[in-house]
Amino acid sequence: MRCLIALICYLICIISYGNDIIISPKIFNNTTAQGVADIQAQRNMMGHIGGNKGKSEGVGFSRISSKDAISNCCYWGQMTPVDIGVSKGKYGWYACVRYK
Repeated sequence: MRCLIALICYLICIISYGNDIIISPKIFNNTTAQGVADIQAQRNMMGHIGGNKGKSEGVGFSRISSKDAISNCCYWGQMTPVDIGVSKGKYGWYACVRYK
């Protein structure tokens, strides 16, 4: 029964969003910087996803390169990074940097 409900929801999403929907078997999580970068790229939208347990986190975007996306992150060059993630989205690179 659950599979049938999931299938119906999936079909409704495809009909509603057409080619814009991204279906991926990968389960994204926000426990790592790479996970946050992947979520941003999947959504094609930069933003804080959370999951850093009160520590500083910066997010950035660039149409030029992944390195540029990282350097555009909040606090870059001001704090010590401990986790960096970058993911390619439809419009460019999305980055997340977590700091000490």
